Amino acid sequence: LTIQEITHTLERFKTKLQEKSFTQEDLSGSTFSISNLGMFGIKRFDAMINKNDCGIAAVGTVDATKKLPITLTLDHRLINGRDAALFVQTLKELASEEKNFKE
Repeated sequence: LTIQEITHTLERFKTKLQEKSFTQEDLSGSTFSISNLGMFGIKRFDAMINKNDCGIAAVGTVDATKKLPITLTLDHRLINGRDAALFVQTLKELASEEKNFKE
């Protein structure tokens, strides 16, 4: 998905959450997951890949330098390590652009 498609999906899910109108289809069929323990002050952790997913991002709390730690766990039977590295590079670039945009 593109960033715009992800944004649209998140907005749609936010509305469904407020309306309590999720369907079984909305909650099934994932390929990648996000686990967020940052809200509990956890700095960094490893997350276990959910069944049938190719990977998971473990998101920790923002540190003193305003950096957000993200640990990726990927199933190398499904995801090439090179592709994962390119994904991380793109994520860092987008985060840097977002930071510059907000300043």
